[in-house]
Amino acid sequence: MRLGFVGDLMLVGSLSRRLAKGWDPFEKCAKLLKTFDSAIGNLEGPLTSAHSPTKLKSAEDVKAKKQYILRGPPIGLRRLAEANIYTLTLGNNHSMDHGWEGLNDSLATMQRLNLRWSGAGQTISKARQGTVIDGEVAILSYLAYRSWPAIQACGPASDSKPGIAYMPPLTPKGVNPKALQWLKEDIESAGTERVIVAFHWGDEGATKPHPYQTQLAKAAIDRGAAAVIGHHPHVLQPTERYKGRPIAYSLGNFVAARCQGALGDTAILALEFQDNGAIRALWHPVRIVAGMPEPRGKAVVI
Repeated sequence: MRLGFVGDLMLVGSLSRRLAKGWDPFEKCAKLLKTFDSAIGNLEGPLTSAHSPTKLKSAEDVKAKKQYILRGPPIGLRRLAEANIYTLTLGNNHSMDHGWEGLNDSLATMQRLNLRWSGAGQTISKARQGTVIDGEVAILSYLAYRSWPAIQACGPASDSKPGIAYMPPLTPKGVNPKALQWLKEDIESAGTERVIVAFHWGDEGATKPHPYQTQLAKAAIDRGAAAVIGHHPHVLQPTERYKGRPIAYSLGNFVAARCQGALGDTAILALEFQDNGAIRALWHPVRIVAGMPEPRGKAVVI
């Protein structure tokens, strides 16, 4: 099993218009992406024809650009499938930007295209469920912000309400016991021995992980995760190994407009699962040019 992980897929805004005109953002990465059994990315915002902007994000914050409401066209999902990005993490701060109507419409299109997802659902138990790739590797997805007011605007699911899987990460004494319980339960019930946990976390623009990211990543591995993948900062953050398991704290952007400087540096992280249980990790450098990821240079073992 060989999987490729990419960062934030922002097929929204000005890129929506290009997609509608037939643009393929993955043209230059398609050959590399198709070498994997599956590629996995974080989908930032619903790709839907439904127009029902969330009321959870205040008009004042949106106008001041403290909050953003994202949406892209359904054709973006077809482009993802054509590029072999068949697994999407939805536990993030934009999946519910057009409410459950917009997200549910996206999910229906995903089903028609045989795309998999985790991190969102009709209830919190559904949102916490992993998606399994070829019966071998499960992907779990959570939003793990520290600020509850910010979480409320993201549409967290509950026992009676659809939305995204929000995992409360911290208490003043360390990792939240509820997070530890969820990780143990969800990893054990994922249906496969190899479980990868994806966290949407950290601070935008930060090039180093916040200490809580490190604590939560190691807690996930202590409870059985084979690897931890992070996104949300929109820039690359370091990788490391803990107990032999790889952690990538942020894979940055992968498709996004206005990617100057550090915002345009990204990578594809390849994880190769060996028969002896070891995981080989390869870092494929990528640069985003005019919204489109382009491979740059040879892969490096990490």
